[in-house]
Amino acid sequence: MIKNLLNPLRQSRYAPLLCLGLGALFPFSLAPYHAWPIALISLALLADLLHQQTPKQALLRGWGFGIGLWGVGVSWLYVSIHEYGFTPAWLAVLMVAFVAVVMGLFTGVMGYVYSRFKLDRRAILGFAPLFVLFEWLKT
Repeated sequence: MIKNLLNPLRQSRYAPLLCLGLGALFPFSLAPYHAWPIALISLALLADLLHQQTPKQALLRGWGFGIGLWGVGVSWLYVSIHEYGFTPAWLAVLMVAFVAVVMGLFTGVMGYVYSRFKLDRRAILGFAPLFVLFEWLKT
C-alpha cells in the first residue's frame, strides 16, 4: 500500500521539494525536541525517493534534503551572527543560506553516489552506511 502511495511522488517534478521538506523535518528529531521517529521516517523516505533515479535527479533530491536539514538545523546561526555579531540582518540571512547550500552538497553527493548502484531493492541496504560515511566526511 505504501509503495502505491509513493510511486507518484517518486516520479513527480515536486520530489526535490518533498526532499527539502523531509530535510527540514529532520532537525526536529534532535535536541531539544527529541522526536526521534522523525529521523527514521525522513531518512527512509529519502532513501526511497533516491532509489532508481538518475544520478542528476538523486543529486538534486539529496541536495534539497541537505538544504532543508541545514537550513532549519543551523537557524540558530542567524541569531549568533545578527544579534551577537552585529551583522546586518540581510547579510546574516545570506551567510546562513550559504552554509545550508554548501553543507547540503554533502547529502547531494551522497545521493549521487547512491544512485550509481543500479541494483534491485537490496541496494537500499547501502543507504545507511553511505549516509554515515558522508556524515563522517563532514566532520
